[in-house]
Amino acid sequence: MAIPETFTSTSSTDSSTPPTSRQRIVDIARRLFIEEGYLGVSMQQIADVSGLRKASLYHHFRSKDSLFADVMAQLMDRLLLEFATDDLTGAPIEEQLRQIALINYHQFDQPEISRLAQDFFKHVPESEHTEVHERLRSMQGVFSEIFERAIERGELVPINPHYAATMFFHMMMALAHQEPEFATVPPPPADEAASLVVQVLLHGLSGKSTQQ
Repeated sequence: MAIPETFTSTSSTDSSTPPTSRQRIVDIARRLFIEEGYLGVSMQQIADVSGLRKASLYHHFRSKDSLFADVMAQLMDRLLLEFATDDLTGAPIEEQLRQIALINYHQFDQPEISRLAQDFFKHVPESEHTEVHERLRSMQGVFSEIFERAIERGELVPINPHYAATMFFHMMMALAHQEPEFATVPPPPADEAASLVVQVLLHGLSGKSTQQ
């Protein structure tokens, strides 16, 4: 499905800033962060490529961390938009979760997206993670609703849907991307990873119920 090139975000220090001007900065910064890595890009470089004075850049964003947080928030908006666009509310829970996982993996299959995510969580302080955490909570909400509907339809045993959503999220991300120093085994292809996560989450590893 098509993904828009631009998304609105709110990490600017001035809400009156024209969105198109801020968005152009975000687009340029995203490209530079992908090409050079977070540590290889300076605010002066972003200002030069944007055709702005450095002081003007700081009028839009309080820091490089803040600008990078905006880049990441917009990337997560892409995922949320795809989740909303791919309406599978009438499909069985297994198919809904598989499609959600596929959307996620197809994003992280892109090396540039994986690099941005790794740089963000490695180099940007927690104080700048607010917007990303908001998107993560939105994702958890989407997943919780899927589990809640499945429980109401009798597809799943009664379980706290928020717990189920949390387990699904972390199992899914475990096969998405890893820091090179921790990647002992390459992640499987997107289709295989999505099916594996859903199979283990819904049916377990042994395939046998522990309840008598």
